[in-house]
Amino acid sequence: MHVLKSICSTRNHYSKSLHNFHPKPKSTMFKYVLVASVFAAVTSAVELLTTCTDSNFGGSCITWHGNVRTCYSVNEYKNSISSAKNHGSVRCVLYATDNCTGSGPIISGPAYNLGDQGYNDRTSTFYCYYN
Repeated sequence: MHVLKSICSTRNHYSKSLHNFHPKPKSTMFKYVLVASVFAAVTSAVELLTTCTDSNFGGSCITWHGNVRTCYSVNEYKNSISSAKNHGSVRCVLYATDNCTGSGPIISGPAYNLGDQGYNDRTSTFYCYYN
């Protein structure tokens, strides 16, 4: 937050004139902008999806955090997810492919047992969006 204040500080009509104002070198300002951009990207990550290796949210569970409109791989959980639930107004589509293509169940409710959808142990990737 301190970095953001230093970037956003401006002089208002109550300030002294700008004739003594000396801007920082571009390289220093670039560092502040880069840090602020990274900070903004990190803070925009949200809870997307919770997945578990057994039905009824048993086994090993993980809550995935990230940005909407991005394809995510489930990595070591590939082909082992048996239940999933979305968070808030986020909906997620599960895919059996490695690049979020094809079709799969849409996780739009508070809880799902993937065996009921014929999708037990088939998930490789997922893609989430706001409802």
